[in-house]
Amino acid sequence: MDRPIENRELLNYLFQSLSVGDLKQYCKELSLKGYSKLNKDALVDFILDSMSEEELENLLQEKELSIISKSIDVALNKINKLDRESIREIRIANEEEHEVEIDFVGPRWESSSFISISPENIDEPERDCDCRVGSKMGFCNHFWIGFIFSLKKGYFELKDWKLTQLPENFKENIKNIEIEEINGRFNLINKEPDNPLLTLLDKKVSVHEGVIQTINKRTSDFQGNITVYYMTTLINVKIGPFVKKKDDLKEENIISIDEMKLRISEKAYNAVNPKKGDNLSCNGTLVKDNFIGIMMKRVSGINTGKGDTEQNPVLYYLGERITVYESEITEMEKKEYKFRGDYDTVYYLTSLKDVRFGPQLKKKSEYDENKIENINELKMRISENIYDKLGPKIGDKISCNGTVDNDSFFGTILKRVAKFTKL
Repeated sequence: MDRPIENRELLNYLFQSLSVGDLKQYCKELSLKGYSKLNKDALVDFILDSMSEEELENLLQEKELSIISKSIDVALNKINKLDRESIREIRIANEEEHEVEIDFVGPRWESSSFISISPENIDEPERDCDCRVGSKMGFCNHFWIGFIFSLKKGYFELKDWKLTQLPENFKENIKNIEIEEINGRFNLINKEPDNPLLTLLDKKVSVHEGVIQTINKRTSDFQGNITVYYMTTLINVKIGPFVKKKDDLKEENIISIDEMKLRISEKAYNAVNPKKGDNLSCNGTLVKDNFIGIMMKRVSGINTGKGDTEQNPVLYYLGERITVYESEITEMEKKEYKFRGDYDTVYYLTSLKDVRFGPQLKKKSEYDENKIENINELKMRISENIYDKLGPKIGDKISCNGTVDNDSFFGTILKRVAKFTKL
């Protein structure tokens, strides 16, 4: 593509998004010497001064899109309220000049950004930002939020943008983003977010069912006042808008998710004494926590029951190690998947029947017959290494240790299997 600015200048802008470690890694890849004690500004100049025009062009082709894509991804997370920092408001300072100011807020900070994109300056938009990257004219995530807002306002056309490359899926990723206006102030919202819970954010909701995977007592100290609460993880959750009565429940409003966090007050906990493995329903407000992410607070109306643990007691051990003392293999299927797109991982999805199990013990002397459970079937994931060494097959009686997990595809399954033995 034809650049409106020199390669060196564009790389200087792009390098502002990188850490000192990233820049030193570039120096290492380029076989440069004498950079170890340089600070970031000096490293940027050192790299640019050490390269020919052809090398600058090659480096730009190799690195530009990945740097741009990472910043745009963070910008989209901010719009989708998935980042610790969020957009407080967007103001149009000068409609004629397309001057836009954006205020951001984080847990303990505030920042502002400025951008002006017009047909006259699209080759080098006016921009400024409080953040370290943007203050040096880099393409920070705040810049891309202003870019998306200006594009949605019709201040420029995407076909005229020549300054940087854009990801191939850029149009697709922003197609559902719309401008929201309240009292002359603006914001960006995603009408159809990838995370369906975002449609319920800051609203009262009802959890219709979910199995407690973990429940941990926590304390917080605010100005000398100690508050006790219970941080709870639910799995296999069905959630929707708040309903007062079951008769008001509409199936089309139910969202099914694999996992969700709840903060239960000490009073609410003591009233029902929920335990790991219980099936829980409740009401509360869905909020975005700066550290945990989307979770439910101000929980009330808790109801519990043994739920799925009555039919499948292995659920009580979710996230924990168990010992399968005896079982029989009924099915085995070879599976493959790519880990982070780098290499194929092979494993064997295995079905067991007549499973006799209990908690994994540190010592044989800790064995307690009262803790032994029996279930009709259990899925297990066997590594290629175990399969190649022991050659298990359908009909074999086996024992093993493993971790109980809730898999989004296979449901309750035993993973990280060890001590695999044919009986």
